[in-house]
Amino acid sequence: TPHRHCERSKAIQPRCATYRHHRRKDPSFCEQKEAKKLYPYSLIVICIILKFSKARALPMPQPLRGRLSEGTTQGSHVLRARLNCAALIGILVAEWASLEDNLTFMFGIATADIVREPSPSFIFHPVAMAVMSTLDSLNARLNVISTSLEKILPQDQQNEFDTLATSIRKLARSRNLVVHGQWGINARYPNEIILIENRENYILYNEIDFNDIIDRIIRKSGDILQFSHNVQEYLTSQ
Repeated sequence: TPHRHCERSKAIQPRCATYRHHRRKDPSFCEQKEAKKLYPYSLIVICIILKFSKARALPMPQPLRGRLSEGTTQGSHVLRARLNCAALIGILVAEWASLEDNLTFMFGIATADIVREPSPSFIFHPVAMAVMSTLDSLNARLNVISTSLEKILPQDQQNEFDTLATSIRKLARSRNLVVHGQWGINARYPNEIILIENRENYILYNEIDFNDIIDRIIRKSGDILQFSHNVQEYLTSQ
């Protein structure tokens, strides 16, 4: 039996789409039409559920305001109490060391400082390593590399390095907060660790936040290597 509104359609316009579907004996047509009406509302419900269930999944350390930070303690016991976060901090430190090593590799290429060890896969830059090790800050290292590249690269590649250096400095701020920060823990957050900036500012970090910084360091380290290879190709072609 056709749906009631289909009977009206039959009376008004015998060849309407609804009536034709029933003539083809398609009993699911009306159900599909009703489902389409509910579809936009279903999307709204899904979006609301995702907002509340996965809001914290975004990698962004969260500030703890007011009473949310009450009960936070600090001291030598903090990292032992949060071994999951301690391990990620260690990985972050190691990845940053690798990034700085890639900067030394870049400086070695810029100064034609290359010594090949017996193993063909290992390239050593003794002068570059000696120079970089005497510089205490990342800014100083980037400035020395920039000055070296200005002598050998065209302007477009110099601009490319300036953009790369700016992004490295920005990433270094996130790294420095973690490496030089004062950490605390709170029983309210059994899987997180709290960065204590001062008596009023408490920032909650979890594994997602640390992994996000680690991933950005790895990607930036890859950008440094890619730029170094581009410099090497340019110098070889001259």
